[in-house]
Amino acid sequence: MHMEHISVLVDEVLANLRPAPGGVYVDATVGHGGHARALLEREPGIARLICIDQDSDAIARSGAELAAFGSRVVFCNQSFTELRDILRQAGIHAIDGIVFDLGVSTGQLKDPSRGFSLYLEGPLDMRMNAGAPLHARNLIEQLDTNELADTIYRYGEERFSRRIAAHIKARQADITTTADLAMVVSEAIPARFHPRSIHPATKTFQALRIAVNNELQALETGLQAACDALNSSGRMCVISFHSLEDRIVKTMFKRWAAGCVCPRDLPVCACGCTPRMRIVTPRAVRPGSAELGANARARSAKLRVAERL
Repeated sequence: MHMEHISVLVDEVLANLRPAPGGVYVDATVGHGGHARALLEREPGIARLICIDQDSDAIARSGAELAAFGSRVVFCNQSFTELRDILRQAGIHAIDGIVFDLGVSTGQLKDPSRGFSLYLEGPLDMRMNAGAPLHARNLIEQLDTNELADTIYRYGEERFSRRIAAHIKARQADITTTADLAMVVSEAIPARFHPRSIHPATKTFQALRIAVNNELQALETGLQAACDALNSSGRMCVISFHSLEDRIVKTMFKRWAAGCVCPRDLPVCACGCTPRMRIVTPRAVRPGSAELGANARARSAKLRVAERL
């Protein structure tokens, strides 16, 4: 099932990535190809664009969308955690820019069979890579109540994680679909604490999705590989959609920009570490009012950019 997906912060990504003739670039989360197409149209002289996505449906869709750009566009149905191997197999030693557009696409949310949506009944799946062994129902069955509560709290920042986990485990046998789970979570949270702007189960669904796909560890691995692969003056653009992702991006950018990791009270640097990146966006770039009016999904998007020294 293919649904229209509108890529966010496209103009801002292009302005910061600064594609140049002869350059080699990576779209680490190609999805439906929105950022990739914009890059290729902005700079027709791009020598190579590596398009990565662990979702085989996304690779098929973007492959069709970008077919007119020919063989300089290479598609890889892999995770961006495998960036080093992907570049090595393509014979690429360094890249001039990379973009990460994190999170779930509109197509994934609106396909009930993927199990991401709170509002469309489907199986408890939530896998970005449909071939991965662990899905959401497996996870719920494998974790005990305390482990499930910890997962919901850590990855969903949900204050009612203990109540929610207890309700889920008590009714585990009856929870077979996303609708079942959303209902149980909603019932676990006292009605007076139901948020006005989002579904009561939003944070729990986010937590389970992050855990199923190991998203935060994958992000750290992918960002480090991207930093290592960038040429001098090459840029990394990262779009995140929730605070846990953004915190990782911000922390890693700061660490790369600082260089020295010695204790502050040490009078002379002993670690020998030097800055590797320059932070281009001291504050995250947010969508403007025009984009928010055209695309509600953009409301939580944050773009951070760093440049390799």
